[in-house]
Amino acid sequence: LELFPQSKVNLKYNMPTYETEKGWQAIGNQKNYWSVYTCSLEKISAYLASNPQVKHGVGCINFRKKTINPPQTS
Repeated sequence: LELFPQSKVNLKYNMPTYETEKGWQAIGNQKNYWSVYTCSLEKISAYLASNPQVKHGVGCINFRKKTINPPQTS
């Protein structure tokens, strides 16, 4: 919240969810991976273009717990 003080934090589907005027992001934890959910593929397309090996869904990115590396930003 220090970086985005305008964010509203709540729980949706038992996941911490951060909402702003531009959309929302949620963090989910599964047995073998954790996921970052967004409101659209458009929000994650730049990351997926530079990291094509990462498993993903329509609006989420899945990170395997055994192979987690910090996201690379350009």
